[in-house]
Amino acid sequence: MDRIEIGKLSAAYDVRRLGLADAPVVYAFCKADTQYYARCGAEVTLALVEHDLTALPPGVSPEQHYYLGFFTRGTLTAVMDLIAGYPGGSEAYFQRILDNAQRSIDPSNTVIGTYMCQGRMPQTVRERYVKMKGQPEHPANLDALIENFDRALSHPDGEDLRALQEAVLR
Repeated sequence: MDRIEIGKLSAAYDVRRLGLADAPVVYAFCKADTQYYARCGAEVTLALVEHDLTALPPGVSPEQHYYLGFFTRGTLTAVMDLIAGYPGGSEAYFQRILDNAQRSIDPSNTVIGTYMCQGRMPQTVRERYVKMKGQPEHPANLDALIENFDRALSHPDGEDLRALQEAVLR
C-alpha cells in the first residue's frame, strides 16, 4: 500500500490529517465556499462533511484515506481528500480545466503552482446518469460518463500527490 508523506506536501503551510473531531472546522471552511457547493449542486452540511471525512471507495482501507487540512497560522486555508494507491488520469484534459480556472482567479491572488487530477463525485451524479439512461432520448455518451464516474472513485492517489508536489515545488 502506498503511503503519503504529508510533511513533504508544502513548505508554506502546516499540513495535517483531519478526522471527525475536525468536522466543525472543516464545515466552517466549506460553508464559506459558496461557489463550489453551488456549482456541484449540493448544500454543505455538517453531516456531509462528516461523511466526506470518512467515506471510502470500494476496496480502500481507512489507512489509504488522507483527508488533509492546510493551515496558515492555525487557520484552515485548504482541504485535500486523497486516496493512496490508485492509478493516474488524463493530463491534457486537466490542463484545459486548469487554464480556464486560472483565467477566473482574481489577480490579487498569487498562483504558486497548478495541478489537477480526477476526483470522486457525489453518488447522486451517478444516480442521475443511470436515471437519464432510462429515458427514451438521452445523451449518447452516458455509458462513458458512468465509466468515468466509476474511475473517479479511486482519485486522488499517491501518483496524483507526487505530481502535485512537483507542480507546487517547481
